[in-house]
Amino acid sequence: MFGPEGPLADAEILAMIVRFLEEVGLAGTLTLEINSLGCPECRPAYREKLIAALEAKEPELCGNCQNRLHRNPLRVLDCKNESCKEIAHDAPHMLDHLCETCDSHFTGLKSHLDTLGLKYVVNPMMVRGLDYYTRTAFEVTTDALGAQSAVAAGGRYDGLVTEMGGKNPVPAIGFAMGLERLALLLEQQEIGAAPVDIYLAAVGDEAAQSFGLKAAEAFRAAGLRVAMGLQGGSMKAQMKKAGKSGARYSVVIGEEEAQNAQVTLKDMEQREQWTLSIEEAVARMKSA
Repeated sequence: MFGPEGPLADAEILAMIVRFLEEVGLAGTLTLEINSLGCPECRPAYREKLIAALEAKEPELCGNCQNRLHRNPLRVLDCKNESCKEIAHDAPHMLDHLCETCDSHFTGLKSHLDTLGLKYVVNPMMVRGLDYYTRTAFEVTTDALGAQSAVAAGGRYDGLVTEMGGKNPVPAIGFAMGLERLALLLEQQEIGAAPVDIYLAAVGDEAAQSFGLKAAEAFRAAGLRVAMGLQGGSMKAQMKKAGKSGARYSVVIGEEEAQNAQVTLKDMEQREQWTLSIEEAVARMKSA
């Protein structure tokens, strides 16, 4: 999301992510973690304090953290090495060194999340390794796979546009979602695709195919779920696929139907069929 710079946009994005994950079956398994990474005004001073604190413990850091101590010290905070975790726990935290503007932004975000009833955990150890991240950072994890696993993560990218060559900074917030992990979670919970209302078979020339596409879009616009037989095949093969789809209705469009701007609608449960305009077919299915 580009443009909005206030915490309201951050809260809206977080609510959207959490609600989506709840809708696909992960309700009750989610943890939302948030942090603030400050901004170019307050982060440099904090960075120097963090480096000074970590230098005092440098011999106890793992090899990776020793290498990035001066290059990217914030990454030491999310190291999984047990010794590094203990050192990071006692190190200065960005939340205690925010400028007034960043502190107000983070306070506003928490207030909006409270208003929405979204539970969250403030995790001062959560960081991002790229400099264009500013202020809000977040991660959504689930325990549905046993161990705590991240399914979505992101934050504010207010420095992204200039990082890519833009002349002026543009406020932005976004996220990435682990689709493979999400697919695994859905499969584990036996959550499949939503059942379709219509199986649409467009059989014949290009005009029939084109009219079939138009009909499918009209049905979807009316709130009906449509599976379209894009791979073609004989009418018998298409009707076999229609039966397997679980759809209550099949819609057949051949060359004659396309010429007359009509569809053949069949109720698979009642074994009835009609030749109708697209609008009439929508009305019949919606009234059933």
